Amino acid sequence: MPLLILAIDKRAETQAKSIVNCNCNIKDINKAFEKVKDLEFKESLKQVINPYNNGGAASKILRVIKSNKNINSIKKFNNLTWN
Repeated sequence: MPLLILAIDKRAETQAKSIVNCNCNIKDINKAFEKVKDLEFKESLKQVINPYNNGGAASKILRVIKSNKNINSIKKFNNLTWN
């Protein structure tokens, strides 16, 4: 099954071939949808290998996150009030 990722930031270094990355604009989103509907692409998914399938995925992900200096590890939250 394909996964469509809409992002404006850096692409993941390790990802399965079933992942389709695109920018957040109509042209790129339409192009990505065309790709995931393409019969040749769908056929290629039968041979996709999950790069994290052999266990230890959390450790691998953590190593990538720690090695990327551009990631802000502190998430800021805003409290919302409802009237």
